[in-house]
This record gives sequence, C-alpha cells and structure tokens, in this order.
Amino acid sequence: MSLPPALRESTLHFASADGLQLEGRLHLPDEDSGSLVTGRAVICHPHPLMGGTLDNKVVETIARALGQAGYATLRFNFRGVGTSEGDYGGGHDEVEDVVGALRHLDQVVGRGKRILAGFSFGSLMAAGALKAGECVDHLFLVGMPLNRWCFVPPLPDGGLTMIVGDHDEFCTAEKAREYIDGFADDRAELRLIAGATHFFHGQLQELAFAVTTGLAPC
Repeated sequence: MSLPPALRESTLHFASADGLQLEGRLHLPDEDSGSLVTGRAVICHPHPLMGGTLDNKVVETIARALGQAGYATLRFNFRGVGTSEGDYGGGHDEVEDVVGALRHLDQVVGRGKRILAGFSFGSLMAAGALKAGECVDHLFLVGMPLNRWCFVPPLPDGGLTMIVGDHDEFCTAEKAREYIDGFADDRAELRLIAGATHFFHGQLQELAFAVTTGLAPC
C-alpha cells in the first residue's frame, strides 16, 4: 500500500454562499491523458483557530485519494484563513463556505458524482452543509470530534463513510459505532483504522485506502 501521488493543482478564489472570496486549490483530471472524470469532491479542513488550513496533511491525503480515483477536487481555506476573506464565524458561517465550494465546483465540473469530505472540524461543517439543504452522493466524515460535538446530517442516497482511528483523542471507537448505528441503515458505515490517532500520524496510507474503498457504495 502506498500513498497516492501528489495532485497537480491550481490556486484560485471563489465566492462563499454569502459572498466572501475564499482561497482554494483545484485539481482537474487530465482528460487528454485518458483519465475519466468520475465526479467532483470538496474537502474541508480542521479548526481554523487550531491551525487548520487546506494544507493539512489529512486533507491533502483525502484529496490525493479522490483525485487518483478520477475526481476533480477542491480543498479550500475557511473564512479568515490564508488569503480567504472574513473572520472565523464560530462554526456557523463556515457552512456558507462549504456550500460556496460545492457550488463553485459544480460550475467547473457539472457531471458525475458529487462528493463531500471533511476532517475534524471540517467534518462538522460538511455535515452542516447537508443539514442546510445541500445534496451529495457520498459524505466522508473523517475524525469527527464526537467527544466534543455531534452533528447528524441527512443520509446521502449513496452513503456515508465515517473514518476514525481507534486511538483518536477526540472520538472514541465506541462513540463512532453509536453514531453510525444511529442511522439504522447499511449505507452508513464505519471504518476504524487500527492504532491511528486523530491526525493519522504514520498511517496516511491506511487513510487513503479507507477513502478509496469507501467510494464503492456510491
């Protein structure tokens, strides 16, 4: 098992749903090389006040895995991070950022599956976007900090995959199982990575594999 290769990305700015300019990195599959565009995927980073940015290694790993699977990917900085406009919105306004990212990527790639993924705080914001009415084909909740917060989104038709290390400091395996069991639907699945902590130190390859195999239900 190896880590997917780095993606060729371009830096861009796009509008949040409430009109702020946000910084992002966009990867488009190279159709000239024969790659097929499977769909599009937005990836959300961890807490802005705790050093979270689009360059977080977990966020990049998720993007790499989805890119290798043929998805156009957009990872972005929440408001107030990097060159994104605005200020931290307390975990409420950031949902507008997720919605803006999804809609921007729809304009760039208007076909295929629509995927949303988030790590830690980003998973909460991804869930919040679905609660606000956005629809996706599959949702990835990676390292959702269930010991502190819990957002329960509608279950996408294509399924939901929660990925957690069984040594995650912010989400016990027991809480993760309870969360998934609460959906009472086999389209919601839990993938526990043995020995992994919240930031998947030394186990990014296992994370990438969990993302790639998690795509199967959609």
